[in-house]
Amino acid sequence: MGSQERFQQGRTARLRAEVFYALQQVPFKYTCVYKRTEQANQYKRGWNSVTAIDIDVAIKKVKTGQANLLPKTAQALGVNK
Repeated sequence: MGSQERFQQGRTARLRAEVFYALQQVPFKYTCVYKRTEQANQYKRGWNSVTAIDIDVAIKKVKTGQANLLPKTAQALGVNK
């Protein structure tokens, strides 16, 4: 797996968390599965690259059925309860 894939994973994880929060009001916090510093930094760069516009677009796509970013449960997302 390359750095671009880890970047995209972080970005997707943030979008999923933000959409789930917007629709279900379930709080979340940043978590990363990578232990190596370089890999964790690549993932975090993806997480931090998400803008408010990205979040708004993702929410609209999920609401209209154009995207399936939501997991079935909050537990699958890994959010805190």
